[in-house]
Amino acid sequence: MKNTLKIFEGTKVCWVGINADEIIHMNEILTNNGGTVTTLDDPNCTHVVIDSLNVTNLPEKIPSKAVLVEVKWFWVSIQMDICASEKLYPYKESQDLVKAYPPFVNFFEQTKEVLGLSDKSKPRFHAFLKLGQSNPKCRRQSLQELLIRPVQRLPSISLLLNDLLKQTPKSNPDNVELEKALATIKEVMTHINEDKRRTEGQVVLFDIFNDIENCPAHIVSSHRSFVSQCDVIELGDGIIGRGGQLTLFLFSDVIEICKRRSRSNTLRRDVSTISLQPPRGAEKGNKPAYKHVELISFSHVKRVVDIKETEDCHNVFALICRSHYETKERLYSFEIVSEEVEKSSFLRTLCRLMANITCRADSENYLACMEARALDIDTSELASGTLRRAARLASKTRMAVNRAFSFSKTPNRLKRAMSTVMSPLKSSSHCNHDSSSLVSPMMLSGGSVGMAASCANLAVIQFNVPAFHNVQVRERSSKHWKPEFKKLRRLKVMKIDLPDFNEERDPTKLTPDEIKSKMKELGLLPPRSWIEKPFFTSSTGGVFEPYVPPEGDGKLSALSLGRAKQSVEFLTKKSKSLMAVRKIRSFDDYFDPKMFPQDAQDLYIKAHKALAEKNYDVLHDCATELSFPIMTDELRKCTLRWQFIKSLEAPRVVHARCTDVITKDNIFAQVTVRFHTQQTLAVYDRFGRLMHGNEVVAKDVLEYVVFEKHLSNLYGVWRIHEKVIPQWMPLRDDGLKTYVAPPQPVQRNATEVVPATEEAVV
Repeated sequence: MKNTLKIFEGTKVCWVGINADEIIHMNEILTNNGGTVTTLDDPNCTHVVIDSLNVTNLPEKIPSKAVLVEVKWFWVSIQMDICASEKLYPYKESQDLVKAYPPFVNFFEQTKEVLGLSDKSKPRFHAFLKLGQSNPKCRRQSLQELLIRPVQRLPSISLLLNDLLKQTPKSNPDNVELEKALATIKEVMTHINEDKRRTEGQVVLFDIFNDIENCPAHIVSSHRSFVSQCDVIELGDGIIGRGGQLTLFLFSDVIEICKRRSRSNTLRRDVSTISLQPPRGAEKGNKPAYKHVELISFSHVKRVVDIKETEDCHNVFALICRSHYETKERLYSFEIVSEEVEKSSFLRTLCRLMANITCRADSENYLACMEARALDIDTSELASGTLRRAARLASKTRMAVNRAFSFSKTPNRLKRAMSTVMSPLKSSSHCNHDSSSLVSPMMLSGGSVGMAASCANLAVIQFNVPAFHNVQVRERSSKHWKPEFKKLRRLKVMKIDLPDFNEERDPTKLTPDEIKSKMKELGLLPPRSWIEKPFFTSSTGGVFEPYVPPEGDGKLSALSLGRAKQSVEFLTKKSKSLMAVRKIRSFDDYFDPKMFPQDAQDLYIKAHKALAEKNYDVLHDCATELSFPIMTDELRKCTLRWQFIKSLEAPRVVHARCTDVITKDNIFAQVTVRFHTQQTLAVYDRFGRLMHGNEVVAKDVLEYVVFEKHLSNLYGVWRIHEKVIPQWMPLRDDGLKTYVAPPQPVQRNATEVVPATEEAVV
């Protein structure tokens, strides 16, 4: 052990961005471990250790031979008692690029608008811009032109690096650095585009929130995004009534139902002026274009119904909803009136969003095609849309006219004005005149009342003034004699509550079914007799079919019966693999059996590197919950040295299969990949003694690794699941273990036995 080199033997380290208190402590540790403290002026400096949290800009003079590493490199080397590789902890300036560029690009348009407004409104600022433009360094470019250059610089640099990479041979050492620089530029550009898309989505959410009156505040959320918008007309009475003009805002997880405000309400406002109050909107500002009605979560939408197209029914669909607290389903039927919205694509988008919320891949199962009469949807008036809207406007006008001539709900000023026209003190001969003679003076008193009286064809109004009662009696021929039964007469089936003569019965003697029915009648949700606990299955508990095609010594003789069985089994498994690949492609369009082995090999190398570095966060992303404890349990107190040398044969897929777990929709896929590689492996125990393998001698490794993916999960990825060891493969040697042997008795002579006092250590 006297000839062992220290950790930092022969290194000259310079500190950048380290606190003064820590520098004293780190200098002492560095000196004790064979290192030398130096400065940036020393040309022989080998390492520049930088604390990225305290450093904003790098120093200008950096030795050419020095390697830029993070401070984490120093402490990891001390912890592992070995000088760590500088490639694992490099100091990257691309992080600053990622932090600085997205805000600049996202708010470039706002900066441009503020700059133009300030240029026009502030003369001194305009003079400052002109003075800067005349500077030779600006090359006669304005500030707006200079601001756009950083945005255009990244794509131009990416094209330049691509051209340089094409012209640079792979044997040149600059080829690797060019690839790293190009990958960093692409990463920054991807981050910028994603951040800009997210910012634009948040701006759209705020715009929609401001356009809706009484909109719930929680609709603006960071995980929610706007998808589409559609103008509809309600065909039922579930929301605001038949013929109501609504707008559906589709978000990633909810549906916002709003009432559209009409652009001109002149008729209603003219009638309301009879109350001698200022018209609506005179005191308040402009109201939002929409009014909040209801917010429905996609988890409450159970089915989307596409109503079949007929001569009288076009662009009609329905939603069947039921929340967790409701016992009955609700039916909402709509007619699409937006010309730019196609019904089929809109419904497919709606089903896809519902499937994303429930983590299902079969979005088409949410869509059902039915006829309108099957759901009792009245489509008799859909053929004449203009007539229906005119009838709705007429009904509103009739309500306004009735409101105008109502004495029970009219202000006192209008009563005094009407008393001069229809006085009960006049003789009965005056009271028997035609109603037009009574309305004509009112038509002269106000234009709004005259307009209301001109709508007599919509609501016939008749006034009878009996002389002996001194009261006005109003009768309407267009109104139902009992309005509360008007909706019931439309229904085909009416439910009548019959009296229960057994109510005085003892509740303790009721059966469970009678108790449940009684609670449902009272509007209460009966308790469940079972317990539901949701759980999530992220991986399976093993390998579905641990099959590997025989090769080498595993193949039997061609003349034997076993070879025929192997051939039949091979054809059977191959056909199942083809069906499984077809199933995988139905969920993952980018899956290719020819390209997947290379991706699997990259994942295999990444997982083993993370295992050697004990980076369990990365290993969790590469291994399933079954393989993770198998890979880590026996190596937690060991040091692993692993290196991938090369592939002796190209990796290939040998078997694939799919199966469902618990339900038919919960599908998992497993693919077995054959690897024939050359690797080095050395395992040291906690005392630094070699337990298995060798870091110098490379060995050929033949492995069959199983990769698994949760196909039903939209965010599922391929991960290492298990290894298959076929029966014809020779057994591997077990790893050496350190243990304490039990004490053995020591015999001194033939008659006396003395127990041992020292333990033999093996």
